[in-house]
Order: sequence, then structure tokens, then C-alpha cells
Amino acid sequence: MKKIVSLLFVVISHINIYSQTTVTERVTVLDANHNYILTNDLFEETIPSPMTYEPADVSTKGAAFEVMYHNSDGGSNVDGYPSGKVGSYKKGGTYYPGVFAACGMPAQIQNIDINYRIKWKPYQLGVDGPNDHWWATINVIFDSGAQNDEPVSADRDYDLVIEFQRYEEYDFVDKPKKTGAGQGGAYNWICRDGFVDDGNGNNIAPIHPFEVVLEGTTYQFAVRYKFFNYPVGSDQKKLDKNNKVHIKFITLDHTNVMPFLDHPLKSFIDATKTYYSLYIDGLPTAEEDLANQKVGLDDLWVKQIAAGYEVYKDAGDNNGNDPNNGIILGQEYFLTITDDKAPSVPANLILSGSLTSPTLTWNASTDAASVNTSIATYKIYRSVNGGAYTLLSDTIYQEIYTDTTVQNGFLYSYYVTAEDRSFNESTQSNAVSLSTLSIASEEFEKTIHVYPNPVNDILSISYQGNINTVQIFGLTGKEVLQIKNPTMTIDISQLKSSIYILKIITDNGVSTKKLIKK
Repeated sequence: MKKIVSLLFVVISHINIYSQTTVTERVTVLDANHNYILTNDLFEETIPSPMTYEPADVSTKGAAFEVMYHNSDGGSNVDGYPSGKVGSYKKGGTYYPGVFAACGMPAQIQNIDINYRIKWKPYQLGVDGPNDHWWATINVIFDSGAQNDEPVSADRDYDLVIEFQRYEEYDFVDKPKKTGAGQGGAYNWICRDGFVDDGNGNNIAPIHPFEVVLEGTTYQFAVRYKFFNYPVGSDQKKLDKNNKVHIKFITLDHTNVMPFLDHPLKSFIDATKTYYSLYIDGLPTAEEDLANQKVGLDDLWVKQIAAGYEVYKDAGDNNGNDPNNGIILGQEYFLTITDDKAPSVPANLILSGSLTSPTLTWNASTDAASVNTSIATYKIYRSVNGGAYTLLSDTIYQEIYTDTTVQNGFLYSYYVTAEDRSFNESTQSNAVSLSTLSIASEEFEKTIHVYPNPVNDILSISYQGNINTVQIFGLTGKEVLQIKNPTMTIDISQLKSSIYILKIITDNGVSTKKLIKK
């Protein structure tokens, strides 16, 4: 009893935050323009599983919902798929295609760009019971029919599922094909790398993961290809599956699931088109031919994307006799976006720290937490001695970076950009520069004197040896003046008032100094 009271307190405290509306029909249209809908085929069960949503949040959170699931039949088969959907839907016997301008569907695979992303954040409460069986999944519905036609289930031969989280760890075992008389069903392969020695003399084939980097952390999915060979005499729904290739992305570590998904759909589709030929060793000809014929074809239409929960059991007594003892499943948001807008420019780039390990800091892009533009990484570009800027690092997830590759006697200049999860890149920030000087060259530096500093027009250089070249750089790293074999006085009257870096190259070394032009 104590556990039930505790669960109810969690549920009530969670729900009271919002003014929620309860779904009272199987299909509820939240936004006819974007075609955000909710489906709950469990609301009329012996013990209903109520689904709620917040109407005021639909415009920003899409098909978000919360459902309290009860296992009314007491069994362990799939009870239903309470979910939110984007794109096409069917209600009252009428099929409604997606509105492309609003939700990006229907769209053919060949026209889906990297800027089209799925955003999803599911959550679960009170799901730690031994009989709590559920999967949090995204299902992408592909169809070979005309653009605005209703998908025909029997003709949907390419399925893509993203399994975000489940109640238990998946075993990641290949399931062999059954070929005996009257036998058949589903069989599958997991994508793997070549065989390696596990250190104990055993040859194993490690899983080849599909990786998503989110806020600097890499999350991995196994990629599973499932096929079917139901025997003659099976019901028609099973026989229809014999032409199907079902591909599922399964979180490799269900205890370390990424906090949310915000990733291009194209990346998942592209992986399904190549992984079976690259990472399934010895895939039989029949299955490879089927994959070539069915998977990721350019003219297939994406007509709907659904996100929700496949539910099997709850934490009750498996007879559904306690209406208060359910599990809470929901999603904070579920929507698709087309992001073709570059992020805002990172501002206030500052250079600090030592000359041997200079540190760059900057303000976060103002788009870092927005709905339609999410920052994936920052990118640092560097120029050496006034040369062209080149990419120094593109895996920066905080507003700080230390360059540990600088060398003595060089002028370095930097700028930073922001890149979002659709690979749109901002314009460059302000540039900053430094010149390096090692402790070993301090004695040499003392032999060269530059005066006056600050200077008006004529700069004097005092040095006992031979000066080969004098270079002057602006703070952006661009060379503004170069003099070969100079005299001891240099006319810099043509330079604007500013701060410059002066580089003096001699037979004995290189001296760099800060120069102020009045």
C-alpha cells in the first residue's frame, strides 16, 4: 500500500502543474494545420488508460501527451500504442493527408534534406515494477502510393522504427531463420563489425553502432534488420509481411539513454540504405535482394511519423483489478521541424590564459535553447601568421576552448561559429589574435627595442644584428604592412590608429611585440 500511495503522489504532483484535457475518443485532432493528433486505443478498455494533454502547449510542443496505462486483460500481449502523430491521419472513415508547408509531409525520400528533424522527449514515472512492460518508440510510415493516398498496410514493405527506451535491456542476439516444414516467422540480423578476439580466445563480432552526438555525449543504437517467412496457410496479415524489411534502431545501453532526440530523419534513412550491405556478414542473397528492392527507395513517400509507447503489462496484479495502480508514460514534446535558418553569431570572443595554452571564451549563441534552432556544436577557426583561416576544431560543446597546439614565434588569430543539428552554420564571431614567445627566447627579445610605443608615424628599431623582414598584423590576423631588409626607422603613417602585432625576423630569431599606433 505504501508503494501505491507514493506513486499516486508522484502522479498527482506531476499533473497538477498543468491544466490538462482528457482524451475521450480514439483519435483526437490537436492541430488540423500541422496534423498533430493523439491516438489512444486503450481509453475504452475494461479499466481505461486515460490520456491527457495541454491544449495551450500544442503550438510549441506538438503531439505531447501523458497516459496512465492499465493492463486490463491481464495478459502479456501488446495492448496498444498510445501515441502522438505528425502528418496524415484517419478519423471517422476519412483519410487526411499531411499539410506539407506545416509538417513537412508528405515528402518523398529523395527530397528529404538534412534540415528536416524529429524532436522528441519521452518520460516515464513509476515504471520500476517487475511486471512493467513497455517500449518507447518512433514509427516512420512510408508508402509507395500516390502523394495524398491513404497508405495501404499490406503494401508497406519498408518499416523504420527508433526504439528510444524499453523496460529491459535487449539481448542483441541474431535470430535464425526457421526453414522446417510448417515453420517460419520473424528472423533478424544485428549490424556488426568484423570478428575480433575477445582476449579469451573467442572470436566475437562487436555491434556496429549508429551514433548520435547530443550536447557532447555520443549515444549509440544497434541497427537490426528483421525479415519474415511465414508459411503457406498463415493468415493474410502474416503473409503480407513476407515482402517486408523491418529496420529498428535500438538503444545499446538502456540505462544511458539520451535525454531527448533532436536529429535529422535523413540520417536514419540513409543508414538503413547502407548498413545491411556493410555490416551484416554473409547476408543471404534472398534477403539482400529484398533489401535492395524495398529499403529507402527514392520515390517512397513519408506520410506520417508517430511517437509513443508499445504497452504490454503494468505494475498491477495482472488482472487489472486495481484502477489506481498504473504506470505513467508520456512525452514532453513531439514535433517535426524544417530548420534552414543559420544560428545567431556567438558574441564577445575573448582570448586569455598563457601564451603556450591560450584559452578562448565566448557568449552562447542566443539560439542554443530555441525550438527551431538547436546548437549542436561550436567550431573554432585559426589563422597562422596572417594566412587563411582553417578549421581547428568542430567538436566543441561548451563556450570555452584551449588551444594546446601553439608554437613559439607565430602569430595566431581565431574566430568561432555556431552550428545547429541540421548543419546550418552561423557567420563568424569577432576575431582575436596573439603572438607566442617562449621563455627560451626572452634573452633574444631583450636585444631588440622598438620605440616610441605608442607611436605616431615613425617607428624606430634598435638591434645589433641583421633584420631580414618586418611584418605588422592587425588584430584580425591580417598582414597590413611588410618590409624586406628594413632600415632602423619605418614609416607607418599610413596605418590607422589601433593596436597591432609587430613581428621582426632576424638572422638569430623572431621577435614579436604589441604595437600601439596613435
